[in-house]
Amino acid sequence: MRSDEALMLDMLLALQKIARFIRGMREADFLANDLVQSAVMRELQVLGEAARMVSLEAKAGTPNIPWPLIAGMRIRCAT
Repeated sequence: MRSDEALMLDMLLALQKIARFIRGMREADFLANDLVQSAVMRELQVLGEAARMVSLEAKAGTPNIPWPLIAGMRIRCAT
């Protein structure tokens, strides 16, 4: 099993990629670009899967983070 630190690093890297993918884009540009949409959805799935695997202890130590919502994004993106 991967460490919480490694999983949180995966989450951070996914967020950084998303920010890079959409930098400078307007909503209309994003909606018109299937490639960027797919890339963002993939990283949201990575983010959600990593969040799902973070230990209960680490989640308890960060109650301000909406872990179930983040983990649920992987399902929303897959449908």
